[in-house]
Amino acid sequence: MPALAADIARAQRRATIVEAENAAIKAVYAQARDGRSAPAVGYFDSASDAQAAMDARKGINAVIRRRFAVTVDGLVFPDLSSGVPVWTLIDAENDANGPFLVARIEFDTENEITTMELYG
Repeated sequence: MPALAADIARAQRRATIVEAENAAIKAVYAQARDGRSAPAVGYFDSASDAQAAMDARKGINAVIRRRFAVTVDGLVFPDLSSGVPVWTLIDAENDANGPFLVARIEFDTENEITTMELYG
């Protein structure tokens, strides 16, 4: 399939780099990779479109979240019909008290144990 003139012009234009960072996250994780060595690639027609997409991504990624492995005595089958289950985890030792998404569930039917990975 031959390239159209519009495709060639689009491929030859200079890239516009759009960056975003969260100062609070950067202060907590000072040694974390800043993403400059392998930035997230996206192709947009304008810098404002790229900024809007990056702001949406930052809303998800720029929040301090933690993961917990939780073992439940007994088999627990969460209702998945309404989406990803959200459970409240209360753990005073790890200072966790709030809603967490269930990221992974493992059932051990032989020992009747449910293991979940909670993220939030």
